[in-house]
Amino acid sequence: MHTIPRTVHPALATALAAALLCACSSDMKKNNCPYAAALAPTTTLTAFRPDMKDDPAGEQYTVGLTEVNTDCSFDSDNGTTDSSLELSFKAKRPPSPDAASYKVPYFVAITQGVQVLSKHDFWVNFSFPAGATSTSFSDSVGSTKITLENGKKPYDYEIVVGLQLTHDQLDYNKKIRRYAP
Repeated sequence: MHTIPRTVHPALATALAAALLCACSSDMKKNNCPYAAALAPTTTLTAFRPDMKDDPAGEQYTVGLTEVNTDCSFDSDNGTTDSSLELSFKAKRPPSPDAASYKVPYFVAITQGVQVLSKHDFWVNFSFPAGATSTSFSDSVGSTKITLENGKKPYDYEIVVGLQLTHDQLDYNKKIRRYAP
């Protein structure tokens, strides 16, 4: 488990708010589940060849988080929710006759407003077949449990996912305004 501060940097708070504004509260209340969303600035990860950092000609591959689906159960007696997640990704690379395999990190965080309550890191493996310039793949998180605080409802919480980026990767996304694959 990854330890993180109990409060969020103002820039991340703004990004969280923007990513979550599309939530429809009536649907969340009807479903009695926490809302799940991708954090826009972290939906794309670009890996570079050695010594070609930040040079678009040196892109080894780019991975994008394209969809987040969730299903949950709510135990009103114990005040808990348990959500499963299905994450869809798409990757692209420059033309190559060779097959290649990689793995990328992503995170799943539980938030309440702009406060991050917990964060867990995961890795997903993917491959490009020989000659392929793109590939799609998915990964599942079987259980994301939330114990509701007294007086809170499941829709008062959010499940936020994204690719775990380095500062350089996040800066590159901002520089070229790349937030989706």
